[in-house]
Amino acid sequence: MTISLAQSGISLQIWANGKVYLDKAVFKKADVLKQFTDQPMLWEMTEKALDILGKHPNGFFLMVEGGLIDKQAHPLDWPRAVWDTIELDKAVGVAKKWAMAHGDNTLIIVVADHAHGLSITGTYWEGDGKKGREAVRVYGEAKFPDYQDADGDGFPEPVAVSRSLAIHWANHPDYYESYKVLQEPLSPTVKEGEKWVATSSVPETVSCRPAIYRRARTTRSIRWKMSRSQPVALGQSSSIRQWTTLRCSSPS
Repeated sequence: MTISLAQSGISLQIWANGKVYLDKAVFKKADVLKQFTDQPMLWEMTEKALDILGKHPNGFFLMVEGGLIDKQAHPLDWPRAVWDTIELDKAVGVAKKWAMAHGDNTLIIVVADHAHGLSITGTYWEGDGKKGREAVRVYGEAKFPDYQDADGDGFPEPVAVSRSLAIHWANHPDYYESYKVLQEPLSPTVKEGEKWVATSSVPETVSCRPAIYRRARTTRSIRWKMSRSQPVALGQSSSIRQWTTLRCSSPS
């Protein structure tokens, strides 16, 4: 996250350390945060920036960026991308509140520099015993997810609910989709020799659930990746772009 401030004769930048809201405020894993345990939220930095710049009699320009929304979409981590979008929304709310309290003569523009192929396809629910791809509910069976905001802070809690959003991507590498919120960031791919392949492990803090393996190239490649993670095949195909469902073994 970055905040850039500029006014006549003054140029100032405030940088955050690059940790997303879920890691800073919800999971708080020491091995993820490392020494950055007290970083401010985007809306807090916005408040401070407005407090400083608002004292200038000739006005100011302020740019606030929720830069980690994009960075979390690249590794296909939609919860971290969405929760950081809410963080940006709260920063916009701070700016609107400030503008209304100071004469309502401040122009606020909210734009996106680009997008990712992320779509809400329904909900994910295991209440009837189905898991993995079979637990993705669409149309009338989707119903509404169980997210709530009991404390009114704008963020759903708890993060992991019994019926969550089902998110799919239009373009992505080979990867395992667990439909679970990861308590630690996880790259969807790992490098094996000169090639990048689907990651074969999940953090120990996350249960290994039935998953989707996308774009299987050949039956041989499927078996090779299966042998690394020791899953049990529920179905497989040698066809390119064929969905293949796998069940991961439970982490020790």
